[in-house]
Amino acid sequence: MTISLIIGGCAPGEGEQELPPQQGEQEEQEEVEEVNLKAYLPMQEGMIYDFSGEGPIHPSLEREIMFAEEPYVQILDKGTGTNIVLVYTVQEDQIGKIIEEAEFYEEGNLIEELEEEPEVQEVILQQPLEEGTTWETNEQQREIVATNEIITVPAGTFYDVIQVRITSLNEEDSNETYHYYSKNVGLIKQETIGEDFERILELETYGNREINE
Repeated sequence: MTISLIIGGCAPGEGEQELPPQQGEQEEQEEVEEVNLKAYLPMQEGMIYDFSGEGPIHPSLEREIMFAEEPYVQILDKGTGTNIVLVYTVQEDQIGKIIEEAEFYEEGNLIEELEEEPEVQEVILQQPLEEGTTWETNEQQREIVATNEIITVPAGTFYDVIQVRITSLNEEDSNETYHYYSKNVGLIKQETIGEDFERILELETYGNREINE
């Protein structure tokens, strides 16, 4: 936004200094710093994220980064019910899911099978990272409701956390889900609130598999 203040008046008299062109015009520019969204889904193969939680359905989760070939990353979620493989495209201004497949018990690299420009099925996070930013994707509305949260989970305390609220565009579904993302770590907490239930997943430990071995 640019605000200009122009000072006008009569021509300067004798002995008065004439203002040079543009002097007396003040400009104020507000610039929103754009954070590279790649920081919110690190692409490091071998990283393991263990989640524990509470709730009626699958209260634990192990997330593994299987393959990373920029701008794509393949993740395997191992829950108590099934294995789900996910492939994301991770750009500076957007993180989008392009594949989600349940009952995945293979070691294959799905990134190698992608088309040249795969279609984004669901936008997980996008710029600008400001409170009130909203977008509709995959029959859902997502809204950034906070950008500087301090969240404590079993893995530690995290600062400047991005909080995203997810609601269904189907009026019959009144559930609300909240995702919490920490820079250089990724998802650290997930909370779903329904009429008669609440499910919480929190990051308990994380690290590189090869280093831990």
